[in-house]
Amino acid sequence: MPEMNSGQPDTVNKAQEAPQQSDHELLEQILQEQKKTAAAQKAAAAAGWCIAAILFFCAVFLLPKASAVMRDVQDTALAAQNTLNNIDAIMKDVDTLVADNSGNLTNAVTKISEIDFDRLNDSIKALSDVVSPLAKLFGH
Repeated sequence: MPEMNSGQPDTVNKAQEAPQQSDHELLEQILQEQKKTAAAQKAAAAAGWCIAAILFFCAVFLLPKASAVMRDVQDTALAAQNTLNNIDAIMKDVDTLVADNSGNLTNAVTKISEIDFDRLNDSIKALSDVVSPLAKLFGH
């Protein structure tokens, strides 16, 4: 709260203590203040126009490019998703193939392991001994 001196606010006391200015001096002070205010308003207007120009540049040049980039990213993501779906389908097919043929493969390995190769070699030799005189008979 302003300080009271002789019942009046402090600002009134200072105004009464200050020397009286002429109308010309007051007008000059007002003119100086208006010039300062006008300069500040011009600076603010220039800054506003710069911001507007930057926003216009972004809207005209950068937004279409950003939109095109986003479409490309979306297309690439869609292609990647389709590829992943295809890989999933292939893996399901491989799983099915392995599951369907695991029994056959196990049987084949079991049969191969049961072969008596010594006896097989003996049989092949015996067959060769029988076929060889016949081959000589027919001229081979």
